[in-house]
Amino acid sequence: MAKDDNFKMATDLHELSILRENDNGGWVMVHITYTIEKSNRNEAIQRIKAIRNKRYRGGALKWKLFSSSDNENELIESFYEISIDQLTRHQAQVTQYGHELTEKLYGWLKENGGTVNRCNYQEF
Repeated sequence: MAKDDNFKMATDLHELSILRENDNGGWVMVHITYTIEKSNRNEAIQRIKAIRNKRYRGGALKWKLFSSSDNENELIESFYEISIDQLTRHQAQVTQYGHELTEKLYGWLKENGGTVNRCNYQEF
């Protein structure tokens, strides 16, 4: 059946662009560095991964979790937002559940001697 239909290869399709409202300079990369004790590494990875869906619900694109190659005590969460306006809007629209997940993670890190450093980098 399928051989009789007219299909286009995915490579022939145009790339879809995401509409930007009040474009304020372009994409924003959010880079969050977690410093943890080596003994808590596996649990920290699982706890950080647990907030991945929260990030996607909040508008994040291309969420990744990295391990620092030169420091085993660092984990780096990275994702993109369309613009600084979208990032600000999404931070204000966090659900109660999403807020609790983040607070639970940050509280656990603090109790276990960890730290969180969040930086935003904007594309120009």
